[in-house]
Amino acid sequence: MTTRNLKLAFDIGGSSLRIIDEEKYITKFPSQYIEMDKKEYIVDKTKDDDLIDLRMRLSDGTVIRKRIIVDKSMMQYAKSKVELLNNKPKTKSEELFVLLAVSMHAYLKENCSNVTNIILNKAVVLLPPSEAYSEALQEFKRKFADAEIELKYPKKESGKKITIEVKEIVVVPEGITAMWAMDDKSLEEIGPRYSLLVDTGKRSTDMALVVDGDLYNGATSTYDIAGLTLEALIGLEFSRKGKDLSTVDIIEIITTGKYHKDTDVTDILNKCKENFMKMLHDRMSQLCNAAAGSTKIIDNIVLFGRVFNDAPGSKKMSKILQELMPDVKIFSQDDGLMNIRGAGSLLDE
Repeated sequence: MTTRNLKLAFDIGGSSLRIIDEEKYITKFPSQYIEMDKKEYIVDKTKDDDLIDLRMRLSDGTVIRKRIIVDKSMMQYAKSKVELLNNKPKTKSEELFVLLAVSMHAYLKENCSNVTNIILNKAVVLLPPSEAYSEALQEFKRKFADAEIELKYPKKESGKKITIEVKEIVVVPEGITAMWAMDDKSLEEIGPRYSLLVDTGKRSTDMALVVDGDLYNGATSTYDIAGLTLEALIGLEFSRKGKDLSTVDIIEIITTGKYHKDTDVTDILNKCKENFMKMLHDRMSQLCNAAAGSTKIIDNIVLFGRVFNDAPGSKKMSKILQELMPDVKIFSQDDGLMNIRGAGSLLDE
């Protein structure tokens, strides 16, 4: 038995899993899996390490047992993929715990292929601020601390098995964590003022109003406006023009401003981006009005997430928001890895 001690941080998103280790190496992996009955036929094309028999014992006595297919082998099956949805909090979702185990599988597959026993001395887990600042935090920590995870690969090396023992759990809020990865110049510009953090992922947007990095008056919430919303707006706009777009077409438009590589559609993209930012602005107003009676309290808005990447030649998201809020300074940090980098800074402690 080969044992290794690790400290890892986990960002379980709607589109991908992100894991960072003490060396600040980031592993990314699809944030989906397919559930299989153990009696079901497993096609030969399934990769040996894409079929996992998972057993996880949580500290409250809950035991999760599943046979799952992950990564590229999911394409072999006409079955629904399981992923995190917005219909309930992450910490109330069994899928979160399964995806944490899938994250470990992804990291070990890429970095520790010969290890059979892991002591996870520290697990830093990112949660939406609305959960990280609630009773859900303590409940999640009670469940996951001292959890035992078993990953068994029935198609690999006569049923290779990896055991993982979870020790210390640290929960940090998404968005706020991303500030820890900002450069000194940006942090100095933001200063000890009122900042609205807007962290937009694939399926949801987390917002938090902070003063010098601390949550102000409990002002945090999660909204179901996100990357998929922008995609839906673009699809609807083209549908009105008699064209039904695929998801691939829509992603091409968002990232390049072009349709089928040569047709410039930045005018349509700009219209959809303006509608998207107006929707986000409405939610910003709701949050700030509830906490402080007005959006005038805000000095800065910090936008996190790949959705704020702007296609060449298209109108910048930050500029659209600036037009809606001319007295507020807008920062955009949009590489999609700020949260996990910020969480990784805690692994040094």
